[in-house]
Amino acid sequence: MKRFPLPLRFSIPAILITYCTFSGITLFNQQVVESYNTQRTNAQNYLRIYAGQTARILDYLKRIDTQNREYIDYAETTIISQLGSDMNITLVLKIDEKNIIDLSNHYELKGNPISQTIAAAYLSNFASVREKQAGKILLSKDKKKLIAIYPLISSILPNEIKPSRTGILLIEYDLSLMKEYAFNTALKGTLIFNGGLMIFSFGLWFFFDFTLTRRVSQLVYASNSLAKGYLNTRTKLTGSDELVQISVAFDRMANKIQENADILQRQTEREILIKEITQRIRQSLELTTIFHTATEEIREFIDVDRVGIFQFDPESNNTSGKFISESVKVGVDSIMNIKITEDCFSEQCQIYYYYGRISILDDINEITMNQCYRHFLEKLKIRSNLVMPLVTQEKLWGLLCIQQCYEARQWQQSEIDFAQQISNQLSIGIQQAYLLNQTKKELIEKQRTETKLIKSNKQLAISNEQLAHATRLKDEFLANMSHELRTPLNAILGMSEALTEEVFGPLNEKQQQAIETIASSGTHLLSLINDILDVAKIESGKIELEFAPTSINELCQSSLVLIKQQAIQKRLQIQTEIPPDLPDLFVDERRILQALINLLNNAIKFTPKGGRVSLTVKVESPTETAFGRPSICFAVSDNGIGITPENQDKLFKPFVQIDSALNRQYAGTGLGLVLVKRIVEMHGGQLEVESTIGVGSCFSFRLPYQQLPSPIPKSSSPQSSNLDGGKNPITQVLETSPVILLAEDHEANIITTSRYLKAKGYQVILAKNGQEAIDIAKSQSPNLILMDIQMPVMDGLEAIKQIRKHSDHRLATIPIIALTALAATSDQEKCLEAGANDYLAKPVKLSQLTSTIQEILAKEKN
Repeated sequence: MKRFPLPLRFSIPAILITYCTFSGITLFNQQVVESYNTQRTNAQNYLRIYAGQTARILDYLKRIDTQNREYIDYAETTIISQLGSDMNITLVLKIDEKNIIDLSNHYELKGNPISQTIAAAYLSNFASVREKQAGKILLSKDKKKLIAIYPLISSILPNEIKPSRTGILLIEYDLSLMKEYAFNTALKGTLIFNGGLMIFSFGLWFFFDFTLTRRVSQLVYASNSLAKGYLNTRTKLTGSDELVQISVAFDRMANKIQENADILQRQTEREILIKEITQRIRQSLELTTIFHTATEEIREFIDVDRVGIFQFDPESNNTSGKFISESVKVGVDSIMNIKITEDCFSEQCQIYYYYGRISILDDINEITMNQCYRHFLEKLKIRSNLVMPLVTQEKLWGLLCIQQCYEARQWQQSEIDFAQQISNQLSIGIQQAYLLNQTKKELIEKQRTETKLIKSNKQLAISNEQLAHATRLKDEFLANMSHELRTPLNAILGMSEALTEEVFGPLNEKQQQAIETIASSGTHLLSLINDILDVAKIESGKIELEFAPTSINELCQSSLVLIKQQAIQKRLQIQTEIPPDLPDLFVDERRILQALINLLNNAIKFTPKGGRVSLTVKVESPTETAFGRPSICFAVSDNGIGITPENQDKLFKPFVQIDSALNRQYAGTGLGLVLVKRIVEMHGGQLEVESTIGVGSCFSFRLPYQQLPSPIPKSSSPQSSNLDGGKNPITQVLETSPVILLAEDHEANIITTSRYLKAKGYQVILAKNGQEAIDIAKSQSPNLILMDIQMPVMDGLEAIKQIRKHSDHRLATIPIIALTALAATSDQEKCLEAGANDYLAKPVKLSQLTSTIQEILAKEKN
């Protein structure tokens, strides 16, 4: 609470002085204003009478028709001078009808026009005074002067009704002396009033000081003394007023505080002792030390004969035990290590202690009790007994016994509370000791476990390192094998394509069939390589799906087109059930198309000639599937050979085929269905199979979908037309015989690609590594570069980067097509980032290669 800034002995006179000062100032200002207003009113009346009478006298003198004008002028001068002699009148002017000064108490102004004097400010009032023939009293702008303007009427000329010649009498009356007079008058009255008020205020202050302030100070002093701990302080006020009543109440309060302080002091001493005992107990987790400290301190504080700690035997069901610690006075028998086997602790007694109840015996001779228990107490020479239970982990561990042996004792409540608090701390100490032992055991066990875990982690780290090394070796092996297999395949498929197109000359029918066999075998081998790589990428988690809105109808039609030729060769009937209004799916179109083609290829492969293969697509509601939302179901069924139930589990294991006669009749790696299952699961779908031997099989997969926004219609690609006799852009490019730089280190690919390009009308120059390609490009300036990526000395990526960074603009802008047997998406991105215009994966179809070359050259020419 904020204190008052001043005590009463100073605040009361300060308030009175402030009040007197404020009242005096207010009264002074009021009297000054009133006196000044009265004086100004009197001055106005005086000036009005004085000016009016003077104006009448001057009128009269003006109208006297006498030959002695000197006498009249003298009289007028005397009147003006008499007016000017008044100390309050500062200016007197007698002005004629032409506003020329006739007379003035300032003689130097005589004969001057009024406009050239200090009275020019009042010239505007002359006309109204002359018009109304009545005087007026004005207050100056600075309110320090009164101005009297009165008309001086001359005699009326003949034929005049109203006199045309009217002069002016102007008198200026100074109010400054009035203000001074008003100030002095008010000051005198104020001093008299304030003097009386101050005398009254000081008298009132002395009265309060003797009757209130000093007595209140005495109460404050007593209160402060009590607050500082001087509990014997009393107020000792006399009288019969309210302060005496407060004094009596204060003294009663002080007496009560002193009584409570004494009680609190005793409690504080006990709490300090309890705190010390508790601290000693917690400093040591050895039960022997804890018990010894507790029994010693309790016996000394309560001053009893014996204090002991009794522990129940855990195997006796709390019916027997022994004292394991005690503190006794000199001359008192010890009861340590005495085995107590008497059946004195009944089940009721055990329950009594278990719930924390205390046994208080002031004198065993005056209390009725169990004879067995009485005999037990008499045997130990116990006359008064105070027993506290020690309960830990919801079990009765033992008892704290405080005993008076040779005389009865009435236990005080403070002693009982003290003993109970110590027993609670003992229970906590016992619990902590138990937990410490338990923790030590757990720590030892944990250290053993950690040692085993460290060994296991080391072994696991070695295994992980070996696994990572094996994974790297597998990836490197797959990449190298892909390159090594695709490189010769590029030559095989390229040469077979060139021979099929009869680039090197016409073929007979048998040669054409042989070439087609080579091409189909190479294509089959390429698909096997792609399947192996795809499975490896999926298993290692390196495939990233490219999701996009996809038309289901277009997806199905694309898959049917790709398997149509195989179905025709086996005279199979292809049936479809595809609703026209199917929604778009948000999937990776290429991967789902791959899955559909694999299922259709398997159906065609295992269906006899003249059989039937069907593709069904339908929308399923959330209640029909396990997704809990709508899904699209793709089902491929056939009436082929079928699969036994025991062999159906083998279908989705990599490189595992059904071990039956089918292996000898149908080729394959056993990877197609594995790829389908992995692709569907990566889209959040599921693959199912139903099959019966001799009836057929149905492979179906479901993909969850959500309603997508209406797709933007795809612009139709312009179709090139080549009318007879016309020349298309490709023909025009060929006529210029462009120069193609082929950077390739594999001899078979060099022969295949260069012969095909030359047969198509291109000029071909060769380079065996990246550095050689850069040098030839600088010297020969080819129209286009075919850059293999894996080459000695300098690889293709580095060569592309150096060409793009070259200062020669023509060299830096040569179109480059990257050719590589590394078919991963990341490899394509690396080539395009390096600066390649396009990318083709080996084995390259030569027709596709020439088409890409023609498109790029056509763009460059345009």
